[in-house]
Amino acid sequence: MINAHGGKLVNRVKDVDPSGLISIDISADLANDVENIADGIFSPLEGFLNQQDFESVISKGRLANGMAWTMPTVLDVDDDTGKK
Repeated sequence: MINAHGGKLVNRVKDVDPSGLISIDISADLANDVENIADGIFSPLEGFLNQQDFESVISKGRLANGMAWTMPTVLDVDDDTGKK
């Protein structure tokens, strides 16, 4: 079996009661990104990029830790939704 990018397969799938969670409307593409992060398809990402990783990916094609990553994976929502 091939090792996950970064050497660790990330699994962010949680078995929780969704009734206490915040719900937001997102595009189908963004929903796919959420699923890809959760299922480890985007390993080594454990979530969307923070500003430091985003800037590094844009300028160098690498995460801030030096790991090769060329896709700026961000949660692009409006300010009101972001404050939730």
